[in-house]
Amino acid sequence: MATTTTTTTSPIPHLSTAKSDSQAASALPIIPLEPLLNPSSPHCLKTAQTLLSAFRTSGFFYLTDYSSLIPYPQVQTVFAQSEKFFARSQEQKDQLACSGADANRGYLRMGREKVSSARTAEEIAKERQGMGEDMKETIEIGREGEEGNLNRWPGDDDGVVFRETMQGFFLKCKDMHAVLMRGIALGMGLGANFFDEYVSDGDNNLRLLHYPAVPPGGFEGGRMRTAAHSDYGSVTFLWQDQRGGLQVEKGNGSGEWIDVEPREGYIVVNAGDGM
Repeated sequence: MATTTTTTTSPIPHLSTAKSDSQAASALPIIPLEPLLNPSSPHCLKTAQTLLSAFRTSGFFYLTDYSSLIPYPQVQTVFAQSEKFFARSQEQKDQLACSGADANRGYLRMGREKVSSARTAEEIAKERQGMGEDMKETIEIGREGEEGNLNRWPGDDDGVVFRETMQGFFLKCKDMHAVLMRGIALGMGLGANFFDEYVSDGDNNLRLLHYPAVPPGGFEGGRMRTAAHSDYGSVTFLWQDQRGGLQVEKGNGSGEWIDVEPREGYIVVNAGDGM
């Protein structure tokens, strides 16, 4: 049962239409992680039930109070290393290209991917004719040392730092995923450790996303940053920079979209298809 951890960065200034803190807070529920770290706390079960309710309704929420597991300075370091990686030359990045969909490891240059909610071969063929590729680049990082699915790392000195940073972050997110799944189990009336055997291996995916500047006319032909989609796996942890752009659909199939404003120190969590 996998989780996806995503950090997103953009190189261009954002003309903010941000709501006030109170308005932004109302867009999604806000749930602290800390009570879930202490199962004997009277707040643990209530938090678990709130967590489950958020998944059953909007499918999204803001997660706060997780610094005992992942200190915010560590998140800032991850963003800095991500920005440094994507600033490499295209030739350097292409040397780390993803070897195939089965591996789900390595670099994907801008234009190589198209996120879609299509489910049939006919729907996919129709989208390929009428919609352009996603205007983003990414590097995918998974569990280290998995035979046949090795991570792709830069081999220079900066690459060593990048590797150590991302490996450490990957493991911290794995731990936080286990805590969140215990909260879901409690909310469902199961034993807190019900999902442990499914998440212990860490078959998770750390995805660094970069949205480069696009020249005028760059979005012609149906191109966009990322199309509407759902995520695979159990849950996604999404760290945003402060430029925004994320939207979520209010209710399943409602067609009404809500801006999810970036909030420093908050994680956007959403339920994946496996949940």
